[in-house]
Amino acid sequence: MNEWHIAGEPDLHLRNDRTSYRFTTCTSVVNRIPDVISAEPGLVSLDQLGKPSYRHQIQG
Repeated sequence: MNEWHIAGEPDLHLRNDRTSYRFTTCTSVVNRIPDVISAEPGLVSLDQLGKPSYRHQIQG
């Protein structure tokens, strides 16, 4: 299960009982590739990579 509670205007409660962790984990790893490539050489922890971001590119 994946559940989110977001306080705001309006508040949001999202629950997904059929989360495919196999795909969400792969997506997170693949989306971090540009961050890893641009990181300083050596051992870098996740907090040094910065916040993950949504990358969307339309190919025409």
